[in-house]
Amino acid sequence: MSFSQDDFKKALSLYGSGVTIVTYEKDNVASGITVSAFSSVSLDPALVMVCLNQSSNALEAIQETKAFSIHLLNSEQKDISAIFAKNDSSRIDFLKNTTDKGLTGAKHIIGSLCILDCELYAIHQAGDHSLVIGEVKHSHLNENTEILPLLYYNRNYRTIKDL
Repeated sequence: MSFSQDDFKKALSLYGSGVTIVTYEKDNVASGITVSAFSSVSLDPALVMVCLNQSSNALEAIQETKAFSIHLLNSEQKDISAIFAKNDSSRIDFLKNTTDKGLTGAKHIIGSLCILDCELYAIHQAGDHSLVIGEVKHSHLNENTEILPLLYYNRNYRTIKDL
């Protein structure tokens, strides 16, 4: 019996996760990408990890600039996540209207639950993806304690209210 990529995708779709966007800037052009594979790695130093496809423009930019920001999205930011999931200029256009930048120079998406400004710590290749580990240099927490996280489960956006 073989285990296909479709079987793998179906199995992993049953793991609910938060939704994040990674932003970065290269050659004075800000961009970003929606990422579901995010995790904390270490407390000392403060390290986090995202997985990026080997062919991703984001990976190349982060390797070059050594800086990025990770945004933990709130339940009202589903449309923003969809913009950054597309592989077109809409994410660049979205960030043109954003003036806030973090300590690392990556643009910030205002309203996120949390924004982590990271410097590149390490990259490890794993299959067709790379594990991008960032050292958190600063965090920006949303002070509105009423907002909830945006979740992704079974190939659909969800919120805690849905559960």
